[in-house]
Formats: sequence, C-alpha cells, structure tokens
Amino acid sequence: MSISKLWFNEYKKRIAIVVGILIIGIVALVFSRESSNEVISQEWELEKAGNENLEPEVGILENDLHFIIDVKGNVRSPGIYEAEEGERVLDVIMRAGGFIDESDAAFLNLAEKLRDEMVIVVGGSDDGPLQQLSQDATGASSGTDKININVATDSELQTLPGIGPSKAQSIVTYREENGAFQSVEDIVYVSGIGEKSLESLRDLIDIK
Repeated sequence: MSISKLWFNEYKKRIAIVVGILIIGIVALVFSRESSNEVISQEWELEKAGNENLEPEVGILENDLHFIIDVKGNVRSPGIYEAEEGERVLDVIMRAGGFIDESDAAFLNLAEKLRDEMVIVVGGSDDGPLQQLSQDATGASSGTDKININVATDSELQTLPGIGPSKAQSIVTYREENGAFQSVEDIVYVSGIGEKSLESLRDLIDIK
C-alpha cells in the first residue's frame, strides 16, 4: 500500500473522530439548554404562584392604611378625600384647596390626626366657631340630633357651622315672615345663605 493511501485512510479516521465529537457536543448542548429552560420555567411558575398568594395580604395592608374623609364648608373644593394613616386635619384641608378668604381656623385643631369616616366642617370667620365632627361606625354624627330650623332658637341655630348671630336672626325673621320651611333646601332663600352653606348644613338640619 502506498504512503499516500495510508495517509488518506488515517485522515478519514481523524475526520470521523472529529465529526463524532462534534455530534456528541451538539447533542449535549441541546440537552443542557432544554434542561436549563425547564428549570427556569419551573422557577418562574413557583415565583408566580408565590406572588399570587401574597397579593391579598398586600391589598389588606394597603386598605388598612387609607382613610376616607368628608370635608365640608368654607374650603375651595368640598368633598370626599382619601388620606393616609398619620396625616393631620391640615393635610386634608389643603387637599381640598385650603380655606377660602373669609375662613378662620382659630377653633379648628389643624394638628389632630385623621380618623376613618371623619367629617370636617369649616365655617366662616364671621359665623362663630368652626366645628369638627366625627362619625361612628353607623355613620351617625357624634354630636346632637339634627336641628329643626322651623322651631330652633337663635342660640340653637348658632351651634350650626357657618351660622353666626346675624344669619341665625335672618333665619328666624324669614320663618316669621314666610312661614315654616317646606324643605331643608328652602334655607337658601334666607339672606346670606347660599348653595355652599347648604351643603355644609344639609346633614345637620331638619324641618320636623
């Protein structure tokens, strides 16, 4: 056998060995990647399941930290506001746009911490002390019963937010001249009392 033929046979053997090694390497690489992907997929499923189990607990914690506050009276934007635990009366009043020009906060505890279902009523500086009310779990006012504007005296009317001596007298005078109020909304016909005042008084007054 010639030297060239021997060399060619040896070359073929080496080529076959190299090809075999490459095939084994490719098979091992594919198997390794599939195993790795399967492990990653399993880990992702476990992590997803763990996060789903945690979501309700997170929701409960978030709800526990938020209060719903009702701001009425002489602020720029009366309404219902959400507040966080630890916030103060001043925080939610500023969120409602702050006091309007004629407001006086002298009788309101701006540093008081907020409570859930709290009602804050802000009166005008010419209308006597500002009042701040809180509600119990049933939603009833923690103060006295509603005031009957058809029979209330001057002094009783002045306990309402935004009602000072002059407006209390105007209510009594209107009642004497026009008869009993037919609805709570009729109070807007009294001089000096408008729609904004009605909103702060609506839940505190009655006609019977």
